[in-house]
Amino acid sequence: MQKHWKRLMTGAAAAGISAAVLPCSVSAYELELHSQEEIRAFYAAHPFPVKDEKKPEYAQEQLLSAPYTPGVLGGESLQEALNAVNTARYIAGLPADITIRGDYSELAQAAALIDWYRSELDHELGPDDKPADFSDELFALCKTGTKYCNLHYGYYTLPAAIYEKDLCDSDMGRGVKNMQTAGHRRWLLNPKMQYIGFGQITGSGRRDLYSAVYALDHSREEAFTGDYIAWPPQNMPYELYSLERKYQSNRYPFSVSLNQQYAEPSAETVQVDLYSHQLDRSWHFDRNDCLTDDSSMTAQEKQEAYSHYFNVNISNRSSIRNCIIFCPDVFFAPGDTVDVRISGIQTAAGEDTEITYSVSFFSLEETQVQPAQVLRGDADCNGEVNVLDAVLLSRVEAEDLTCGITDEGRLNSDCDGDGRVTFSDLTWLLKKLAATS
Repeated sequence: MQKHWKRLMTGAAAAGISAAVLPCSVSAYELELHSQEEIRAFYAAHPFPVKDEKKPEYAQEQLLSAPYTPGVLGGESLQEALNAVNTARYIAGLPADITIRGDYSELAQAAALIDWYRSELDHELGPDDKPADFSDELFALCKTGTKYCNLHYGYYTLPAAIYEKDLCDSDMGRGVKNMQTAGHRRWLLNPKMQYIGFGQITGSGRRDLYSAVYALDHSREEAFTGDYIAWPPQNMPYELYSLERKYQSNRYPFSVSLNQQYAEPSAETVQVDLYSHQLDRSWHFDRNDCLTDDSSMTAQEKQEAYSHYFNVNISNRSSIRNCIIFCPDVFFAPGDTVDVRISGIQTAAGEDTEITYSVSFFSLEETQVQPAQVLRGDADCNGEVNVLDAVLLSRVEAEDLTCGITDEGRLNSDCDGDGRVTFSDLTWLLKKLAATS
């Protein structure tokens, strides 16, 4: 059973001395899971843009020609990026007290610069990768930065990159490498993290944007004694789970990182069962759903494989090595509750056990659409289903950011009930209109 986060104090606590007086006496912590109201309040106090539309601010301008200068992010850009990370950790039940280190941001800025220069994301730079017009000192920063940073391409804002790429970690249809480890996500949710750094290079357009987050910090002194870290966690804001601008047709993997209370899990024995209350639908994952090499698969075969993905990863992706990853073929809607059951695992003592918890998807807005209010096909929410809804739905499918569809309209537009807005919903709606004409 998932425990609540709490700080555990040695000697000083027994003597009645507060942690505020002796912070060094704090030795361990567990998860503190928060209510939906608490998450809304935390987000309101630590805001950041959900939509990827705001260009970054710089305290020191970048110079994208010789002699290259990475620049320094500043103003709201840094604070919003930090708010995004701390909000994710708060939602997950981890300490949300991460702070920025200047040297980490310097490395992240250098990583973004060389990725921009080379027009690719690369964690392992060799001597031959040094640009002729980069100084040795700058290239040394680039090499270290790319090795220890989460790297992004195509984002105006770091919060969008953090939630759409790092915390999603679905590979966005390009492969299975990220999904099979959920490494970017696990680094940001690393229990040992205390410090972070951010960097961003802004070129001439969206295809000329590169950013980086220094995420491999293990500076926190307190030990994590909780059972496991789940993402999505027990209360998940829909706005941060299914961002509307990008990759709506792709999948969102779940992950559960097991702490030392559990034995190392095996894909041969672990099984996962999901149940959506809103969709009244179940999913089962086991070793038959593992996929580690898609190099010989067609695009269609990849799409089908990613629609139902499972893996057990044992690696140093954070201070917790053992992670169970499973990805259903839907996005879940606000108001849905998804039950999770993981079996085929053992305690550290070798006893059979299982993990059960539920994920409630909710809106950061105070009011949200309830399942009973959904009128399938009514994309413009006027109480009727007609050709105007088909026009609006086609604009959504074409990723028209000016279409003006609301959250309620998106729920109504999920005509086939699979949790996503795709071309199949438009087909469903057109058939319905044709049948009633």
